[in-house]
Amino acid sequence: GSSPRRGASGLRANRRVVIVGSRLEARGSVDPEVVHSTGGARLNKGWAGRDAMLRYADTKLCNMLLAAALAERWRGKAVDVLAVTPGMVHTGLWRHFPQWYQALTYPVRALALRSADDAAQGVVFAAAAIEADGKSGAYLSDGLEVEPSQGAKDGKAAARLYEVCGELIAADRSPRRGRREDPCRRVSMQTEQTVRL
Repeated sequence: GSSPRRGASGLRANRRVVIVGSRLEARGSVDPEVVHSTGGARLNKGWAGRDAMLRYADTKLCNMLLAAALAERWRGKAVDVLAVTPGMVHTGLWRHFPQWYQALTYPVRALALRSADDAAQGVVFAAAAIEADGKSGAYLSDGLEVEPSQGAKDGKAAARLYEVCGELIAADRSPRRGRREDPCRRVSMQTEQTVRL
């Protein structure tokens, strides 16, 4: 695979939130109301009948919608929210597929898919390269902007999904449930405070 382009200009100036996506998000389906009504257990009405690849696509569409919602929420702040597709990568994720599928696809995966190290270069570019400054809301592949699916551009769905996720997190952290606040929540709150500066 090709490496992201890096200039001599150095590393990033803005803060970054980088969300790893996939081109498979175009096959995904997300209904924020189903997410809400099931407490996050399902992402759409047909969830129970969807195979592993389609469920993966559903989760990647969620990533894209949440990236869009964060980019909109933090517009004008010194933070960029970027989604990155690393391409098809030969990783341990394939172990979740049936054995026959793993055996059938192994030769193609071993020869044609990217290594994890190669795919990570695009993610590192999005996180650190100054060339990505000011590109908040962009979807990148190897440092170049690519077009997301129509579903990923649905601003209304993105805003509602963000709202639903916030409600689910707040409910899960409720003192009535007897759970302690975890470090992720503290980091999230600290990020909010930093972005307000």
